[in-house]
Amino acid sequence: MAIQNENIRKGPSTEGEYSSYHVMDHTHTSHKTPTETWEALRETPSSVLIDVRADAELYFAGKPDLSTIGKEILHIPWVTFPDGLKNSIFIKKLREKVPKNYTAAYFICRPEVCSQCAAALASKEGYLFTYSISLYGWKVTGLPWLQNQKLQK
Repeated sequence: MAIQNENIRKGPSTEGEYSSYHVMDHTHTSHKTPTETWEALRETPSSVLIDVRADAELYFAGKPDLSTIGKEILHIPWVTFPDGLKNSIFIKKLREKVPKNYTAAYFICRPEVCSQCAAALASKEGYLFTYSISLYGWKVTGLPWLQNQKLQK
């Protein structure tokens, strides 16, 4: 099911220079703490962590490190850089990287706005288990982190 245009609004930027698009209805997603997410990723082999930050932020701020549990983080930006527009191929990329709609998909971003939007849209597009996580909480909790690593696409 495609998301309806009236469920999307252009909102004020939470990232400084770029604006983002927000899905108004988050009823199909759940919030998970970083610790709950880490445990789920470790215990469920098919689960995935999807970082929805822009390329530049991922490079400069670092990313969660899943290597100790034998996984790699997936990267699908919610907005494009530097224009700050909603990534028009977000769902296409999600379907390429996570083809099974019953895969538990954990979306993460810095303030959790874009991860909520991404999780809500994935849910509306048929993904059954979508969760939103705050990147702030991940780092503060002391979970594994990679800093200044080259981007892998």
